[in-house]
Amino acid sequence: MKTNGGVLRILREDDPQHELLVRRGWTIAHRSWGARLTLPDHADLTALVEAVAAAQDAGYAVRPFRACDVGAVEALDAAIGPDFPATPASHHEPVPRDLAAGLADGSRTGFLATDDCGQVAAYTWMDRLPDRWEVDRTAVAAAHRRRGLATAVKAASILATYAAGARRWGTGGAGVNAGSLAMNLALGFELEPQWHTLAPPPDQQQGGAGP
Repeated sequence: MKTNGGVLRILREDDPQHELLVRRGWTIAHRSWGARLTLPDHADLTALVEAVAAAQDAGYAVRPFRACDVGAVEALDAAIGPDFPATPASHHEPVPRDLAAGLADGSRTGFLATDDCGQVAAYTWMDRLPDRWEVDRTAVAAAHRRRGLATAVKAASILATYAAGARRWGTGGAGVNAGSLAMNLALGFELEPQWHTLAPPPDQQQGGAGP
């Protein structure tokens, strides 16, 4: 990946090339993380159930994300898009054009939290992959933050897919988003090796390429 200052490399921290570049003077400019959740049959789902119940007790409805909700989610996603951390490896993207179709055919699934007026306060959706459900994004409207809604909608999605037979989920985000990381760890996700954006040393920052 090239920038105005030269070339950036995005590598997992356990990649041998990562160690080689660091020894050559490259530095970590940004960090991104991925995490996996694996639940066995007869897993203890108490923490997930309690996360949903807490949002409901606070007056929110937590319900499935349906195809007819996409317009409302698109509007909210566009409004809060600038709040997403932006790094070369992790950044906000527009809502996929085929989101409604995916929700309708089951290749995607998600949940919403709505307020007492029925307005969307939080949303999440995930994509069905061959080996897991992968979270695309989770977000909360600015006026409803710090109320556990991100945790609630993600927990609800995990519970629903678990009930349908899923046992593995994936998620991730920018290293600077400490709140998102803490929320996912609280739900039982376990970190994988991080992804690092490496910047070249000063003598290579005018177009020099890595090995």
